[in-house]
Amino acid sequence: MAHIVRSVFFALGLFLGGLFAASPLIAAYRLHEAIVDADMPAIEAAVDWSQVRYSLKSSISEIMLADAEAHRAEMGTLRRIGYRIGDAFAPYLVDRVIAKQVTPAGFVDYMRQPLPPGAPRGGMFRNIERAAYAGLSRFEIDVRDRLDRSRRYRAIFTRSFLTWRLTEVRLLPPKRRPAVTTASVSP
Repeated sequence: MAHIVRSVFFALGLFLGGLFAASPLIAAYRLHEAIVDADMPAIEAAVDWSQVRYSLKSSISEIMLADAEAHRAEMGTLRRIGYRIGDAFAPYLVDRVIAKQVTPAGFVDYMRQPLPPGAPRGGMFRNIERAAYAGLSRFEIDVRDRLDRSRRYRAIFTRSFLTWRLTEVRLLPPKRRPAVTTASVSP
């Protein structure tokens, strides 16, 4: 009889541990379904909007600066001046776009946009490139954009007691293709 009781507790512990381990993916799936169903209160509750806007703005700014610095060396003086003027106004433009688009309604509008021709159809899990714990209360999901397959994001969920919320979204730099090299073979 004691063997059966231990087996039941062991099985229950495995089940609860598996459920806990999968809970951030379940939270991400629920957020996805709330966006698809346009359930505004559920979307509002599942996202820390100020933190998401801030993290997205800072990651976009980092990528824009790195891209500008990489191309500045190749430009002439007039183009460099033009880019510096653009760099001065870019944060304001990015701020306005993020304030308008990173809202529950903006998420719903994004999901309702038709997929481009040739884009793979399927659920949320088709776009996930990587999902991993970055700590006991932090879970990261790298996702490809459903409309622009070259764009990637990192969605970060944090746990407060038993509830997972989306707290950061970071734009990831584009993947660089490895340079093709040919090895010379000497006989």
